Amino acid sequence: MKIISIEYILILVLALIFDITLGEPKGFLLKIHPVILTGKICQKLTRNAGRIYGVCVWFISVSPVLIFYSILPLILLKINYVMYVVITAYIVKLSFSIKLMRWYVKNIIKYWHIDRGKARILTQEIVRRDVFALNDKHVLSAVIESLSESLVDGYASTLFYYPLLGWVGALLQRLTNTMDSLLGYPYKPFINIGWFSAKLDTLINYLPARITAILTILASIICGLDWKNCWRIIRRDHANTKSINAGWIMAAFAGALRVRLEKPSEYALGDDIDELSIEKVKQALKLYDTVVMTYTLIIILSLLFITPLTHILTEL
Repeated sequence: MKIISIEYILILVLALIFDITLGEPKGFLLKIHPVILTGKICQKLTRNAGRIYGVCVWFISVSPVLIFYSILPLILLKINYVMYVVITAYIVKLSFSIKLMRWYVKNIIKYWHIDRGKARILTQEIVRRDVFALNDKHVLSAVIESLSESLVDGYASTLFYYPLLGWVGALLQRLTNTMDSLLGYPYKPFINIGWFSAKLDTLINYLPARITAILTILASIICGLDWKNCWRIIRRDHANTKSINAGWIMAAFAGALRVRLEKPSEYALGDDIDELSIEKVKQALKLYDTVVMTYTLIIILSLLFITPLTHILTEL
């Protein structure tokens, strides 16, 4: 095994350990979180303006944060190798999140039968729609939709760019997703200023969204779910959402679980083969975990054959 591979695999494994054990940063570490820093810059610049201004906002918001966190590991490498590995792993961890979404879904499952109101409050924290105006099935649908989407936006896309660009690629994807969440809305005052952020996020997630959906078929086999229906619904319903990326993974989950996922007046994915219940949310969480493990293994194997761009930078 190449020394380069060992280094980048070690960094990734440490990043996963940090996420599982530490979760999201607090206090001072939260204040210097790249997402928080980018968000603060973006919010100060946000106004009702045109597309060119929106492009400028993207680069002004992202560039200083990305440059700082890209250069920091290179500086640490010159000082202490162990410090370089640990801090770089923490930076990679900041680019994805598994534990937080799992915490929300596990607690929604926990409270569903003992405190339905609490379960709805937790659901509201991970979805944009008003869950208090929805019936129970639509609430459960929202949970599964959010869980599946986070698989791409919050993990798979980040790791897709890690073997190619190292920690710089992982962080670039996260900040691109951040800018889309801040500006990428099809209504005023964001419709023009957020155009570039939305398009870039769509582009950077294009391949990871489709790869993750295909991996969900494999994960369905492992979990004993309906992989044939998973593939059928992916092909039939992936274009039902406004987002050309989000529909792939949500359709995959709907098919594997044999349920209908629906955002009222927006889209519907899958068929009502089985009843949409809290048991299906439990199966969705198991499917999520299986896709994460499968995807991680593939990324680790890819590092045996790919040299990330950041390694070239360390040689300069």
